[in-house]
Amino acid sequence: MGNSENFSQFRRQSKKGILVIYLNILYKAFRAFWIFLFLFIQKFSKISESTLFYIYIGVAALFVFFLIRAFLIFKNFQFKIENQHFILKRGIIKKTNTSIPFDRIQNINFKQNIIQQIINVHELNIETAGSSKAEISIKALSFEEATALKKAVTIFDKTAME
Repeated sequence: MGNSENFSQFRRQSKKGILVIYLNILYKAFRAFWIFLFLFIQKFSKISESTLFYIYIGVAALFVFFLIRAFLIFKNFQFKIENQHFILKRGIIKKTNTSIPFDRIQNINFKQNIIQQIINVHELNIETAGSSKAEISIKALSFEEATALKKAVTIFDKTAME
C-alpha cells in the first residue's frame, strides 16, 4: 500500500478504466443515434445484402474507433498531488492541464455505476467552490487508491485549520 499512497508522480487510473471509458462512449453514441438504429431495424428487410455488408463493416469500424479513442483517453489522463495542488493532465488532441489548490476543494465523492460495480472500481469526483458539477472525475480507481487519494487531499485541510 506504500506505493498506492504516493501521489507525487503522475499516475493513471486502473487499467479497467479503458472498459469504463469505452462503455461510456458507446452509451453516449447510442443515446445520440438511437433513432437511426430504430429506423435501421424498421427497414432491415428492404436493405440489400451488399448494402448490409457495408453497414456491418462501418459499424465494426466505428466500434474499433471508439475502442482506440477510449485507450487514448485513458493513456492521456494522468493526475498527481504537488505543493497542495491536485494536478490533472488530459486530452488527446486538445491537451489540458488543470491545477486545483486543496483549499478550493469542497467535496470528494465516490460513485459506482453497474459496470464499475461488476469490475470492482470506483469513480472519484472532486467538486470545487463555485462549480455546480464535479470539476474532476476519475472514472476507475480501486477503493484503496480512491480512499488514499481522498485522505491525501483532506489531510491538508486538517493541518490548515490548526
